[in-house]
Amino acid sequence: MNRFAFLLALLLPACVNQETVDYAFCDADEACFSVVEPDPVVCNGVTCSGLCGVAWGCQKGPGGTDVCVVTEEMPGKDDGDLCTYDLCKGNDHWIHVPITAAEMDDGNECTIDECKPASGVYHVNTCG
Repeated sequence: MNRFAFLLALLLPACVNQETVDYAFCDADEACFSVVEPDPVVCNGVTCSGLCGVAWGCQKGPGGTDVCVVTEEMPGKDDGDLCTYDLCKGNDHWIHVPITAAEMDDGNECTIDECKPASGVYHVNTCG
């Protein structure tokens, strides 16, 4: 073991962030952090992408063929509002569409149908 490595081993704690060490000994003309892209997921000949996800997998679909499924969603799906639908738009971002009055209507003329973001749809009885 060369002396420098031995001294470094003595000075550094047992758990070391390897990227930090690599960066510390990186020359100005070196690419110190190369990002390794994972191999694309291909299901039934289709490369999975978009779908408001950052990671994909294959799953048996109708007819037993493999289809792309999101295994890790892109951040931003849940807006925390129970009065909205969280929808994937354009396969690359989330939108939050409010629930309509018609969707809240329970069909009972004796209730007022409302929605609170923290608790969702509720019905207040107005008949005695």
